[in-house]
Amino acid sequence: MTAPWLAAPAALFVLASLAQLVTGAIRGRALTAFAGLTGLAFTGLAADAVWGLTKVNETALAVGVPRVLELYGWIAVGSALLTVAALARARTIPNSLAATVAAGFLVWWWSWFL
Repeated sequence: MTAPWLAAPAALFVLASLAQLVTGAIRGRALTAFAGLTGLAFTGLAADAVWGLTKVNETALAVGVPRVLELYGWIAVGSALLTVAALARARTIPNSLAATVAAGFLVWWWSWFL
């Protein structure tokens, strides 16, 4: 990747998921915590798939990403849906920011990354 800022949506999604997990756990909001946990699970699975591919063939990412990432994208959709459900339950600024980041990430994921 020649420009690291192209991965900014992924980094924002990871940070939003981590913030959701921590704040949801501290405040006792299970829906928010599960949304963050699902986002972090997606991130870990996607990173593992890409790392596993680069261990086998270092130049494979020049051709494309592993096909399993398309399936893992549905976990990110689940995280976004949980985030929207948390927003519907409690309309707060952090929930609306997390929902916006999740929606932006999904657009980036399905339209540009894959």
